[in-house]
Amino acid sequence: MKPKAILAYCREKGIRSFDLRFATLDGHWRQITMPISSLSETSFEEGFGHEISWLRNAETQTFSVLVPQSHANFLDPFTQKPTVVFVASVLGVVHRQEDPLDSRFVALEAVRYLQSSGIADDARVRTTFRFGSEEGDTAEEDALYQFRSELADYAVDAG
Repeated sequence: MKPKAILAYCREKGIRSFDLRFATLDGHWRQITMPISSLSETSFEEGFGHEISWLRNAETQTFSVLVPQSHANFLDPFTQKPTVVFVASVLGVVHRQEDPLDSRFVALEAVRYLQSSGIADDARVRTTFRFGSEEGDTAEEDALYQFRSELADYAVDAG
């Protein structure tokens, strides 16, 4: 969808807020909710400045630009008030280049390397269920987890 069409859709449906969602390098989704009035066509190019040092346990403040991707949006089915969700790219403030700690950028770079080296013509990167409601899943208070399922052809045991 083009930014202009997205804004028209939001007006038509009475949407009053939007989420910018991005994934950290360790696979956790983060989100920032903002009023729809702060979203404009230029937002899809310029993005929104945000302080994200709390994500990296940084001792100094780290600022980034979150740029909503107009092709990656959906209406959140779990919010009481209609909210449109955008997957955001994380860019550095100064040079506006992709952040090396943005998991989507890391995956894209891996695919580019596989293609440029001739190892693969195409590669598909997907998310996996960290925890699920399948039989035999357990989670501890630390970073260990186990996932076993007879419904799938895999078993994960990280520790």
